[in-house]
Amino acid sequence: MGKQGKVYAMDKNPGALETLRRLAAAQRLTQINTINTYGAVQVPLGDESVDVVLLHDVLHLIGWEESQGQTTRRSTASDRMSLLQEMYRVMKWDGLLSVFSPHLATHTDTASEDDLRQEIDSAGFRLEKEIYRKLIHDDRLQQGHLCGFRKRQPSELTVDLFVYDSPSFQTQLNQDAHHHGEVVMLEAMAEPGMVVLELGANKGVTTVALARR
Repeated sequence: MGKQGKVYAMDKNPGALETLRRLAAAQRLTQINTINTYGAVQVPLGDESVDVVLLHDVLHLIGWEESQGQTTRRSTASDRMSLLQEMYRVMKWDGLLSVFSPHLATHTDTASEDDLRQEIDSAGFRLEKEIYRKLIHDDRLQQGHLCGFRKRQPSELTVDLFVYDSPSFQTQLNQDAHHHGEVVMLEAMAEPGMVVLELGANKGVTTVALARR
């Protein structure tokens, strides 16, 4: 990143942040800025100011509570969405969100990684790459998913592999009034045997609708 780059290190543990500051000072790393969140999801950074966000082994702890060694509250989709929306705000367009989320079954209201990916997708991110490999976690090697997401523009449709009938694509289409209206109108107009010339086909949302009709 060079001397012009920055790393914002966020945590709710002041002792851990102090250890980090001492380590950074010993190595003369002036690019590291520590932020004590005090357990809140709000981030004291400007809109579209961050290129990369790491959510590694942390999403399951949002909203999670423990008392006397017993779990009293698990992380919910609403808790996680609040954090994801804040990450969306501070990230630059096409910024990278890297996610590694173990402990879903024990700390959250969902045990499904697919459900978690759908949560992240609904917060305005699109899955770009998923890697399944051995990762160091809790001081040992174990298999895990590392997922890379990109921040999506509000008008950008998620058309992974362009599966027109997929639930995720239909959900995205229904959330976009412009494209939804176009598709409904064109499907009503189309008849077998028509020859259509679509100028400005873009990603082909209406092209595929017409062809399927």
